[in-house]
Amino acid sequence: MKKRAQTTFFILLGIYMLVVIALFLSAVKETTKSGLAADEIETVQLNFELIPINNFFESCVKDIAEEAIVLAGFQGGFVEHIPGIPKLETSFADIQFWKFHEAKLYSQSLKNVAANQISEYVGNRVQSCALSTKEKFPAAGFGDRSVVNTLINRDDVAINMNFDVKIGTCKKWHA
Repeated sequence: MKKRAQTTFFILLGIYMLVVIALFLSAVKETTKSGLAADEIETVQLNFELIPINNFFESCVKDIAEEAIVLAGFQGGFVEHIPGIPKLETSFADIQFWKFHEAKLYSQSLKNVAANQISEYVGNRVQSCALSTKEKFPAAGFGDRSVVNTLINRDDVAINMNFDVKIGTCKKWHA
């Protein structure tokens, strides 16, 4: 009788573990699926002759974005210093810092300030990319206005930029 009760117990324990594992895997799958939907990037098909211009401009903008993120990393999370937050002066940068019990200061609003500073840094320097692209590819034309949005996540930083680009010859223009 004891062996039968012991066998029943382990069978029920096994079924319980299978149900828990199935629920866990289902939750992970749903979380991953919803995360991908939020991070989808809009892609645009380019004509073959436009690819070098696009690649040159995108690589320049990517370099500026990486420069902004590295600068923010060296300076305690901000591209420019925020008044009222103490600085630690080092040989390579002035780093803003907080005491541990004041870490609650790093709230969503400060995270938004850091994201806005990165967006502004990239937005102010994107014209230099436009000028260098125009020098290399005279058929490229650029607008004056760029809209840059930065999203700071736990493990990465996403920068989305909209910028008017007109590329063409005297016969046809691509926008």
